[in-house]
Amino acid sequence: MTFKLSLALAVTLLAILLWLLRANRSVASKINLDDFLLAEDGRASKAALVMYVALVVSSWVVVLQAMRGSLTDLTFGAYLAAWVAPTVARIITNAPAHSPLAPREGLIP
Repeated sequence: MTFKLSLALAVTLLAILLWLLRANRSVASKINLDDFLLAEDGRASKAALVMYVALVVSSWVVVLQAMRGSLTDLTFGAYLAAWVAPTVARIITNAPAHSPLAPREGLIP
């Protein structure tokens, strides 16, 4: 059963990726994948790439453990601490973001 769920998850992620790539190529679309990986100076950001890969891998692990029934409170808490807590703290304190994944000006009041 885990293999079928993993396969379904992989197919879903592939479909989302293909949709994003198609939207990126469309002139009418507001989606621009370059914004995810480029720094303010227009050069490729290694930090952004590393963070996106870490987000995908850690999310995959959490989902896979949840499907197997082996997800512990500690693992899920660590996942939330890594990906949710910094954003919540930034919103609460209104501190400037120094992350390559920081939201653009005007999106968060």
